[in-house]
Amino acid sequence: MYLRRIILFSFILILLKSGKAQTDICFQVNFDKQALEINSTHYISYLEDSLTITKLKFYITELSYFDDDSLIVKDERSYLIDINNKNSSSIKGPSNFNKIKFNLGVDSLTNVAGVQGGDLDPTKGMYWAWNSGYINFKLEGKCSILSTRQSKFQLHLGGFQAPFNSQRSIELKVNNNSNVCTISLPIDKFINQLDLGSNHTIMSPSEKTIEQVDILATLFEIVYE
Repeated sequence: MYLRRIILFSFILILLKSGKAQTDICFQVNFDKQALEINSTHYISYLEDSLTITKLKFYITELSYFDDDSLIVKDERSYLIDINNKNSSSIKGPSNFNKIKFNLGVDSLTNVAGVQGGDLDPTKGMYWAWNSGYINFKLEGKCSILSTRQSKFQLHLGGFQAPFNSQRSIELKVNNNSNVCTISLPIDKFINQLDLGSNHTIMSPSEKTIEQVDILATLFEIVYE
């Protein structure tokens, strides 16, 4: 905890010394190019049915900002993006960067460090007590074609040990001419690449987990207004 406070203080100090305005880094989950609303219904053509997303959370870690290949600042904090919590999706970053890197999920050191606070607090619902590790990405909902209890699907994607290390690194180019940078995850594109009828329940590290995080890592994109 003491180390994390030092890291946070150092990050803030760098921003203050830069004398530049900050940029709002906004993570947005979209469905068919519109901001996702929890508990809204969406038609999925390959299912020939509609589904409802009831929960969507994921961890963003090690945000790094670059001017070309020169690192401006690295934010060591872990952020839980929760679609049910609108305040979770906005992060302060530096200005005048043209490339951003981050991880989807938390690293192995964080996983073996035990129970932590803040966005890593187990009460956030993203920690497997039985597996002593974090869930990197959680998607839950309902679809009437599923034979599961109450027609639910549950995709809890995590794991930090080989061969099921589910953390993924993402790099995006940014045309940062404003004080807002929006990073979108088009969740409809993810669902359209799933065979939800066969892959409706994932609750532990597995080959299916790796397949799905590999898809997710390709979908993040910068959205310009």
